[in-house]
Amino acid sequence: MEIDNLKKAWQETIDSREKNTEINYLVLKKLTLETTSSSINKILNFQKIGTFLALLYAIISFALGFIFLTTYYCVPLFISGILMVYCFLGHYKNNKMIENIDYYKTPVKDYLKTVLQYENKIYDAKKSDYIITFFWVTAISPLYIKYVKNIDVFEDSYSLLIFLGVLIVIFLFIAIGTNSIYKNYGKKFNGVKNQLEEILEFEKE
Repeated sequence: MEIDNLKKAWQETIDSREKNTEINYLVLKKLTLETTSSSINKILNFQKIGTFLALLYAIISFALGFIFLTTYYCVPLFISGILMVYCFLGHYKNNKMIENIDYYKTPVKDYLKTVLQYENKIYDAKKSDYIITFFWVTAISPLYIKYVKNIDVFEDSYSLLIFLGVLIVIFLFIAIGTNSIYKNYGKKFNGVKNQLEEILEFEKE
């Protein structure tokens, strides 16, 4: 009888520990997912805006390319349109990777790993996005200046140099702003990395 009581008490202790461990894990998962999803949604929304703008810029490029089909402006316009479509498709695919995951049904560890994969894709696309945007502005600006300001930047080398100089200065400021945005991204993704490390440590206990 005494042995049976000891077994019962021992089993109750084990069950209590397992239950507490499960509760602690669920609480940790809930807090982790809420914190992570809040941070990632801000990044995702910003990326969605960039994705939509890439599609809009592509449409503008192709439309202007067909309007000025008989001029030398059409070639860079069509090229920039193709590049913007490439940019749009890349970001659309990356965004879907996060949008399609159900973080309530997905193991928290897998969700955090997917978020970090999303980070890698964003940073991989950073340089190409910048170059494509620079090319697009370079293709569109001369057309705008000629038909709105009545100035042809290609009519002499001096005008062309001024035009390129202004573009470089503008994109230096854009680069500074972009780096600031990605620095903020880095802080949020570092938080995700820390959360993943906490989960891994928790699973070892």
